[in-house]
Amino acid sequence: MMARSILCALVLVAINASALPVQFSSTLRANSDVAVNGSTADVQTGQSPPSVLPLITTAFSFGASDFASASSINAPGLLNTSAEADSNSGFASSDATAEFLGSFTGPYYINVQLGLDVPSSFSTGNGSFAGANLFITVLNGTNTLYSNVFSTPGLFNIAFAAPASGLTTIDVLLESAASVITGGSAFNAANVTISASVAEPATWLLIGLALMLVFGIPRTRQARACA
Repeated sequence: MMARSILCALVLVAINASALPVQFSSTLRANSDVAVNGSTADVQTGQSPPSVLPLITTAFSFGASDFASASSINAPGLLNTSAEADSNSGFASSDATAEFLGSFTGPYYINVQLGLDVPSSFSTGNGSFAGANLFITVLNGTNTLYSNVFSTPGLFNIAFAAPASGLTTIDVLLESAASVITGGSAFNAANVTISASVAEPATWLLIGLALMLVFGIPRTRQARACA
């Protein structure tokens, strides 16, 4: 009974110690904002490194009766984008993206948690549009380990095994878009929180060994009793 209690405690300790932040060997953050008003456009981009964080970019395009803007914020654990388009009778559009790329070497079992929130999104006028998309891709070299697109708010957990060979890269991109064709208004604002945790193979081996011992003890005693 005492041995089983000790092993159960060992399992709990191993589970609680399993979630550690991913230590990226390299990271890259990039913003891109495009605002178009009729035939006039403004494009702003930013990248860190070399820029310091938070990385903030904004694009504006003005006309006599048309307006478009796009902005992006890129900070540790957070991406934020917004896009706005407004026109009395013509065309206006905007697109904002904020992207995070983090690379590391396995082998690890990874859990990525993404919290997507769209606090405001609306469009008025024929042919107008406003929306957000969250893209995530996990690559090991040229091999795709995971790829998906989310367009509705929510909390998303992505788990995968990163192999020992090659470099594994997590790519998360948030996009806000807004456009009007023949007059109207459109606006979208979105943000996503990002966290990535790792459980080392040795930890999972410890958990598995402890569980085998826990459930093996009763069978061993039963075998001895039968003998």
